[in-house]
Amino acid sequence: MQFGKRLGANAFFAGEPKRGYLPGFRMSGQEFRALARGMSYDAMMQSLKQSFESLPLVVIDSGFAATRVLQAPKSVEIAFPPALHQCVGDGSKPWGCCVAADCQQECCEKSLGSPAVAVRWDDPPSGDKLTFHFNHTLGASTLTRETTAGKTFVYWCIAEEPALIQ
Repeated sequence: MQFGKRLGANAFFAGEPKRGYLPGFRMSGQEFRALARGMSYDAMMQSLKQSFESLPLVVIDSGFAATRVLQAPKSVEIAFPPALHQCVGDGSKPWGCCVAADCQQECCEKSLGSPAVAVRWDDPPSGDKLTFHFNHTLGASTLTRETTAGKTFVYWCIAEEPALIQ
């Protein structure tokens, strides 16, 4: 998909057969980072799990010919390195790599590890296996679609803010 708030229908419907996907809720990277900075490790993991366990996925076939909602995910996997959580808990340290003046007093995922969220669904009508990889970095969330024919399609997701499909 093209990046930005406006999507052309031909960019939204991808793969064969052509389909588009809409996660049923939105968590911004800023909201994700606020949870990490403001909660204990266990409370943050519980909150994230609850948010993603109830994530429905809307499947839309080409030209809006058919729409279905996959209610509950098959599985939700959340990994958040404890060392990263401990670092970001110190609100005086920036979250990023080489964003501090000395490139030292910061929470760099290259050295501390990165959080990962994978939400999986099975789509019985198509036989597809779908995995939404949420990322707190703008423009880095994806949905992977594995078909029964063994093909894999990757959809780039606008997870940071609502988009307009035209």
